[in-house]
Amino acid sequence: MPVKKAKRSDLLAKDVAALVCPYNALGGIPMLACEKLGIPVLAVKENSTILRVTKERLGLKNIVKVKTYDDAVKLLKKMGRR
Repeated sequence: MPVKKAKRSDLLAKDVAALVCPYNALGGIPMLACEKLGIPVLAVKENSTILRVTKERLGLKNIVKVKTYDDAVKLLKKMGRR
């Protein structure tokens, strides 16, 4: 299947400053792509899932653990000021 050319409305990796997700659900394509591209992933500990896919289990380095979504928002705001 040929690769489609990106449209103006498409969200590209260069448009993503960070990704927020549950702490133990880090094995999805978006999280792994962020790891590969050096995009920070904020892993929220208060959001528990039945998965056990953590930073430690996968050996991921670009993961920032935060306690709550409020903490994630505060960190995102700080990151936006850089």
